[in-house]
Amino acid sequence: TGPWRDGLVDHLYEHAKEERDHQYDLTMKLVSMGVDPIVGTIQIPQVSPEIRSLFQNLMELELQALEVERKIISCCGDNVGLRVLIENMAQVDSSHLQDLKRMSE
Repeated sequence: TGPWRDGLVDHLYEHAKEERDHQYDLTMKLVSMGVDPIVGTIQIPQVSPEIRSLFQNLMELELQALEVERKIISCCGDNVGLRVLIENMAQVDSSHLQDLKRMSE
């Protein structure tokens, strides 16, 4: 609730779209490499209806994503295409994290 609610909702919907785009792009990359990826979901813990709790949870999920991306980058070897894809995803997730930190203040 509050005067900034609609802007915040729009911003978070854009974040969610970028995350779905990441999932699609990575899946297509893996298929092009001959892998049959299993697309799953993550468990999102329940949070209180307080905005700080929501932001804290989202920041933790972004940090987890960045850690996974770092691990994948370290395994890419000579696969430049995969490395660049994951580096771009990490850049967007870093931006999401900074947005959440800024908005939570």
